[in-house]
Amino acid sequence: MGKYQGDYAEVLYFHYTSFVRQFFEWLITNEKDYTKITQKSLDYFHVTRNDKNKARATGYQESHDLADILATIRKMPNGSEIEMRNQAILSLFLLTTPRMASLQQARIKSIRYFKDYDVWAFVQDPRLQNTKYAKTITAFFIGQSKDIIQNVINWREYLISKGFNDKNYLFPKITPSFTPTGEKIMTLTKDYIKSDSQIRDIVKASFINNGLPYYKPHSFRHSIARKIANMENSTQLLIALAENFGHKNGMAEIIRTYGGNYLQKQAEIVKNIRLE
Repeated sequence: MGKYQGDYAEVLYFHYTSFVRQFFEWLITNEKDYTKITQKSLDYFHVTRNDKNKARATGYQESHDLADILATIRKMPNGSEIEMRNQAILSLFLLTTPRMASLQQARIKSIRYFKDYDVWAFVQDPRLQNTKYAKTITAFFIGQSKDIIQNVINWREYLISKGFNDKNYLFPKITPSFTPTGEKIMTLTKDYIKSDSQIRDIVKASFINNGLPYYKPHSFRHSIARKIANMENSTQLLIALAENFGHKNGMAEIIRTYGGNYLQKQAEIVKNIRLE
């Protein structure tokens, strides 16, 4: 497995053998030249039940209390462009818990206000972003922490005031340059932050500066879910939240079947989840 070791290697082993088996199954069905391949041959690509269980197993995901996440975001400086951008990144991670690629490739128009529902959302379009299963995900802002929401809106409006249009990236790279007199300045670009590690470093530095350990941004989902688990109507809240994350569940189908507007219901529930 090269540089991959331990549990991650087991995950790769399980997935790679599955992909290879599926490829040969397709060849048998669609290409006559490969008819000598038998189902018995493909059985070599099957892994044992124990190996499957190992590959799919997940440990306990450490996460911060929501109060600590909120405090960390509020403690972040926001006097410069790069500080405003970084605070908006963490704010959107908490408000919608997107996948890293979706956040990196977000456009200004991805942040949309739904007037009928009185709620903001991060609309993730698979034609513009790398979304899970290439789905359109309408992730409504969770809760009503106005200052956290405003961090994202203010950054969006700031970019527009600087001449950016709605098709430009929401979180552009900010690169150093120099004035004719040699003074160092930071310049907004039209490109997005392509490095996952750079985004993680922004998150990591924010928590370390607040005296807290670093957990990956995906752990925000666990923080919110654990908070919800102790709330009244927790099952309904978790189902709506899963829809917000882009997971497959029955909420949309059930509400649509009975003539309802599932986005309106999702927005209503998610908006009223109390982060604090």
